[in-house]
This record gives sequence, structure tokens and C-alpha cells, in this order.
Amino acid sequence: MSGRSRQRRRQAEIGRRLGLSQMHVSRLLTRILTTLHAGLLADPEVEDAPGDPGR
Repeated sequence: MSGRSRQRRRQAEIGRRLGLSQMHVSRLLTRILTTLHAGLLADPEVEDAPGDPGR
């Protein structure tokens, strides 16, 4: 089973629990992740976070 198929099933399960369609859950997750990503890129303190193993 492909990763996309598993992701759709998880979104469908979230949708069932919340009373939303899988498509609506997908759109909400995309919006949430985009907002989080933009916030991380805009926060200069994230680069200087203590304990950051990548730096």
C-alpha cells in the first residue's frame, strides 16, 4: 500500500471522528502545516535554539 493511500485512510479516520470529509481534513492539514512552516522560517530564534543537533 502506498504512502498516499495510508495518508488518505488516516485523514478519512480523522474526518469520521470529527464529522468532516477526508478532503476537508486534507485541506485543513495543508493549511496548518503551511502556517507552521512559515512561522518557523520567520522565527530567527529557531536557528539559535539550544540543543539543536543540526548546528
